[in-house]
Amino acid sequence: MTATGPPPTSTFRPASTSASRKGRHRILERAAADASGDLAGTVRTFTARLRTALLERYGDPDATDAVEPTAAYEVRALTGGPLDALAERHGLLPMTVTEAYDLTAPTHPRRKRFVRLALPDGTTYRTGDHLTVLPVNDPALVERTATALGLDLDTVLDIRASRPRRDGIAVDRPLTAHQLLTHHVELRQRPTPEQLTALAAANPCPPERTALAALVNDPRTLVEVFEAHPPCAARWTGRPCSTSSPRCGPATTRCRPHPRPTPATPT
Repeated sequence: MTATGPPPTSTFRPASTSASRKGRHRILERAAADASGDLAGTVRTFTARLRTALLERYGDPDATDAVEPTAAYEVRALTGGPLDALAERHGLLPMTVTEAYDLTAPTHPRRKRFVRLALPDGTTYRTGDHLTVLPVNDPALVERTATALGLDLDTVLDIRASRPRRDGIAVDRPLTAHQLLTHHVELRQRPTPEQLTALAAANPCPPERTALAALVNDPRTLVEVFEAHPPCAARWTGRPCSTSSPRCGPATTRCRPHPRPTPATPT
């Protein structure tokens, strides 16, 4: 025998009603959105209202207001070449090498070259002046440094200083790791005590950290220190590295009737 009757019914109590009975209060009316419409816009508006309501009720009244950006994007127009910022810092101008050849025999222990430069417009040169150039690191040393740091030379780096500093890396655009190690950092110098302290602080291995902190008058270059202590190389951020600086030296000139180009032999 089967009993029949009306179907069972379910009673649902709104959550807001249950919460109010427990002494809770709604700080903001709920929002409803149609998934086929501007769902993202509704969520964005509700989130902003909710944030405002929470700050008004639970925020710190002594906190300062953050400045809201007025534009959705920050656009920078990059002009010139990738080395212009570095040259501008040191007051240098690009020159064109029109002729260059060796003045010494291939077996001579000290190489000397004849270099003829075309001076830029508005630049003059007279006998006794010095020639300043920006150095370029040897490609083999650049590859060796990249290997020690675990860097791919084709990796594009966007370097932005946390605060302005005159001795920082002079870049105004993203650049590859190859460009950074070739033109912007010193790879042949010995690290200073301050740089060794920074390397020690970045080394997660306590024994190696102690060994780095105890180094005094170490004859090794920064690259050699990286190779001897791989953990600090893996955490390298550019801080314990000197930036590239110009080389200034006397040049012997030959007088020519025409002021351009000027031949100069760096000694």
